[in-house]
Amino acid sequence: MLPRGCRPATRRNQRRYLVFQYSVLALA
Repeated sequence: MLPRGCRPATRRNQRRYLVFQYSVLALA
């Protein structure tokens, strides 16, 4: 379930990316 590749764009977005995936998995 990765919208853009397997690696985040930046280190700053890494946390938001992980939180986004976690929330998506929780909602799914």
